[in-house]
Amino acid sequence: MPNLQIVVGGEPPAPFSAGLNWRRLGLAAGGVVIVMASLGVVAFAHFHHGAKPAKTPSSASPSPAAPAETTPQSPSAPSSPQTSANPANTNSQPASGPANSPPATPSSPTPPTTVPPLPATLPSLGIVTCCGADTTEESRLLTLGVKLIRMDRGDYELPFAHQHGMLVDGIIWLDTASAGMGADILELDNEPYFNNWDGMGGPQQWAQKARDVAKSIKASSSSKTILLPLYAQNNSNDTRVYTNGSWQPLVDVINQAAPDIWQYVDAFAIHPYSAPNPPNFSTMDHIRSQLKAIGSKADKPFWVTEVGWPTGGTSSNAAVSEADQALYLGQFIDQARARSDVAVVILFKISDGYSPALTESHYGLFHLDGSQKPSFSVVQSRL
Repeated sequence: MPNLQIVVGGEPPAPFSAGLNWRRLGLAAGGVVIVMASLGVVAFAHFHHGAKPAKTPSSASPSPAAPAETTPQSPSAPSSPQTSANPANTNSQPASGPANSPPATPSSPTPPTTVPPLPATLPSLGIVTCCGADTTEESRLLTLGVKLIRMDRGDYELPFAHQHGMLVDGIIWLDTASAGMGADILELDNEPYFNNWDGMGGPQQWAQKARDVAKSIKASSSSKTILLPLYAQNNSNDTRVYTNGSWQPLVDVINQAAPDIWQYVDAFAIHPYSAPNPPNFSTMDHIRSQLKAIGSKADKPFWVTEVGWPTGGTSSNAAVSEADQALYLGQFIDQARARSDVAVVILFKISDGYSPALTESHYGLFHLDGSQKPSFSVVQSRL
């Protein structure tokens, strides 16, 4: 079984630190997961088409982070001792002072001065999470025990993620060259082939923009892991895009428009959805054969940054039973880990959404009410 790792580090280049595209934020996109050869999982939100139904924006805004809790001191008789709430302080203090003196003011708890270190190696399994500073979502990530998460706005969860030893895969929306620039892993857009190439005119212009952004990041932060998205939908096994009056393989179009792009990217992000059918790696194999035709410069691993099976919804015919969701997720993780060209798997997603009719609201490991689906234990056992 291959052992996968993620390289982390670096600061975002100044030219891409501003200009957020707010229509991408919040719950406008959905959630997703990542798996490597030794496989890890992550979560995130975005618009999706094809086997995974398109997501709709949510009006919900991220919940503010919960305030730090302090341990209240229970009242006690004047003569009984009370231990300070500060665990570092082992001295007993009287609950009150001498007669006619005001009671002693209890000391405040001392916050931790250190946080767990980030993983030394890349988790091979991750999951997509929908929104930053959402304490409910954060609690579920901690319950799962995941160490890799994916978001379309990576900066949101960096403090929380790093505090708990998690890595963050963030999306860079190329039409603004913003969002997620501070994340540990950077994806150059998300499914641009389903989003009119972010209004850049076509796949050639998009490829050149992706190359320029990747080159700038590497010049500023050479250790950043950069992912280039490639088309991978198993519902058609067709990896072509329509450009200049004909259908052409996306890999070839990118290579012709930006032949030097390969030196600035570290892996290829793909989304091999096959719901309601079982796991299918045929499209991944097809893309690999196209990459081999380009040569050794394109010999880089796949990151599955989204894959999953929904358990409800009527907006598409992709829904499966909860038992099948658990079965297929386990099979996909195991089969991906058996491949030499898959470094990471990120699952879509940690929690169900708020739109019952929308199929994309039902990919979660948790129901909307917080109860766990059978798939939760299947994924947790593989972390």
